[in-house]
Amino acid sequence: MRALANVTGIFSLTLFMTACVSYEASRNSASGSFADRAILDRIVPGETTSSWLIQQTGEPDTIQQTSLDVEVWQYSSVTQSTTRVRALPLVAVQLSDQTRTVFHFEIKDEVVTQFWREQL
Repeated sequence: MRALANVTGIFSLTLFMTACVSYEASRNSASGSFADRAILDRIVPGETTSSWLIQQTGEPDTIQQTSLDVEVWQYSSVTQSTTRVRALPLVAVQLSDQTRTVFHFEIKDEVVTQFWREQL
């Protein structure tokens, strides 16, 4: 009988603790000069102009002159992720993570010739 009481007690405690655990994950919106990544889907290398890119995203964060007629424009974006776990009112853990993404656009004769992204 005592063994049954112990098993029942452990089961009840486990059930109680399980019912009091919550998990929440959120991804805050990106911030920075290139926050709208859907624009990438609309860029066609060899056709998209540098003026269209500026209209959509604003001025680049940096411009590197790689040769006489080629520039690489860079835009940065930061995304913050937060995860919260709570177990009973006694324990709460919050984890935050930031991801920085740099978008590179090679411009030649005012046309985007290629683009890529780099996560840091």
